[in-house]
Amino acid sequence: MTLIDCRVGDVFTISQIRLEEALRHRLQILGILPGGRLQVLHKKRCGTMVVRTMGVRYALGAGAARKIVGERAL
Repeated sequence: MTLIDCRVGDVFTISQIRLEEALRHRLQILGILPGGRLQVLHKKRCGTMVVRTMGVRYALGAGAARKIVGERAL
């Protein structure tokens, strides 16, 4: 499943980020990396979402959210 499939309130564990190297590196600097957890705080119809990791909120576009693979945490 990808991050775009999550609903508001879901906690998502990242297993893989399928973005080009520059953007993947940028997300890693921000703390969004495989093994990490994100909580979905807000999601627009167009797919843009606000997520929180390690107490910090970030906005992600739908294109990036479609390429972050993982599973919902229970």
